[in-house]
Amino acid sequence: MRGGKRENAGRPIGSKAKKTLEREALKDYIFSEVKLHQKEIIQALLDKGTKGDISAIRELLDRAVGKVKDELEMSTENQEPITFVIRSYAGVTQQQKTITQIDTQKAQP
Repeated sequence: MRGGKRENAGRPIGSKAKKTLEREALKDYIFSEVKLHQKEIIQALLDKGTKGDISAIRELLDRAVGKVKDELEMSTENQEPITFVIRSYAGVTQQQKTITQIDTQKAQP
């Protein structure tokens, strides 16, 4: 008889594929090496960042204070104005303006 479900065919339930096991082993190895050399890695990023390397600066800021969040909050209930919130690096700078505030600013000379 050909085809159909064969008894004990395929990988056992709950077992992981070879590539998954390799990927997990590599991830564990990299994590242990980073943990072992974390001071040197951070210092290297700081050195690059102080020389103007934007990717190093971005990585340091993202890890230290959080990634930039762009939010758009809109409300149409009771004809309240629409609010735009722009946050940079965990509240270091924050701007919040409503459409009515923007229109008022444009109207003034």
